[in-house]
Amino acid sequence: MSYAECCQPYHLGALPPTALALMRSRYTAYVLGLVDYIRLTETKSSSREELIAACKSMQLQGLTILGSSEDSVHFEVKSGKSNWQELSHFLQREGRWLYISPSS
Repeated sequence: MSYAECCQPYHLGALPPTALALMRSRYTAYVLGLVDYIRLTETKSSSREELIAACKSMQLQGLTILGSSEDSVHFEVKSGKSNWQELSHFLQREGRWLYISPSS
């Protein structure tokens, strides 16, 4: 799936319809350094500086979805530094999906 089909509409303002769609769009935002989008789609308040540094340091190379439910996504990320798995949790507030937190 291309960027235009997958994530670009959400980065331009459309609301992701599912937690999985939000997860994919957030991963792509990290790859592209779209820190304002990342901040807009989470419940915690990460600073722009923290997110800029994270985007630069992660060296993201691939995302594999291992499973998902209505409000969580289990995935593996391939990175130049290391690979990791995460189970991310989401909530829907006023029609908008938001990232809450990870658990290992």
